[in-house]
Amino acid sequence: NNVNNVNNVNNVNNVNQLHFQPQQHHQPSSFQQQHHQQKTPLAQPVQQAYQPQYHQPLQNQTSYSAHQAKNPYQNKPPAATTSTTDFGLFNGVKNVPVKSLNPYQTTWQLKVRVTNKGEMKFWNNAKGEGNLFSIEMVDADEDSVRGTFFKEDADRWAAELTLGACYVVTGGRLKNANKQYCACTSDYEITFGRETNFSKIDDDGSIKKMGYRFNRIGAIKAIEPNSGLIDMIAIVKSVGECTEITTKKGKQMSRRDLVIADQEHEVRLTIWGGHADDMEWYNVVDKPVAFKELKIDFAPDPAEISDAG
Repeated sequence: NNVNNVNNVNNVNNVNQLHFQPQQHHQPSSFQQQHHQQKTPLAQPVQQAYQPQYHQPLQNQTSYSAHQAKNPYQNKPPAATTSTTDFGLFNGVKNVPVKSLNPYQTTWQLKVRVTNKGEMKFWNNAKGEGNLFSIEMVDADEDSVRGTFFKEDADRWAAELTLGACYVVTGGRLKNANKQYCACTSDYEITFGRETNFSKIDDDGSIKKMGYRFNRIGAIKAIEPNSGLIDMIAIVKSVGECTEITTKKGKQMSRRDLVIADQEHEVRLTIWGGHADDMEWYNVVDKPVAFKELKIDFAPDPAEISDAG
């Protein structure tokens, strides 16, 4: 069943990790109505009287990487893709659809909206140290692609890019997308470099701001672990305290447990990282929240769900 009586839906992106333990419960009588860089907003209204449209869950998909063989392109370019959308020109150059991207292209130009900005991540190992951050972009056909910046480029564009703004993008290296950590529709992702440029443009309304493909909590059982990312909408029933843990790599991370529920099931979630520190979680108790890009990892007990991090 769809979630009913949802008058104010809140949007949550980049919830660093969510642990789910499905449990049956009695159907409630009603739901209450209700970084140094810029991060994706924790919660914001989506629209009034929102009725989520569920889609068929991913089933029996043990891996998204079957196309990533030793010779991923099979010695020939991918088949050409077409679009009936007019993406327009910028500086006299035609913008191309995301679905047309492939590693054989030496140049391309996209007209997109930045729909997600990840947190800055850092590494320090025997090969050196550095930092990175990733974004997700969508075009007028609602096709999406992920891109990642490293080191100095990460510092620059984390400060300059605005979440939700529209840009014309050029420059970057295309590689096979790891669908285990990215729900974007493109089979490829972009590694941005010094040649990359983002030109901010006016929002003409041709590109939607956010899209969801909701799954019910009960559909988790039919989805293979690590098979991809899903979106969910549910009521936040309770919010636990924020605690600190030490990872296997010795890193300190924040953690907070939630319980969410739909009309048929409830599950436990664990939020990790910067979002776990946010006190705004207490403001969404008994309210519907839309969660985007959650990853399922099954342990013997309980089952776990997380996002791409």
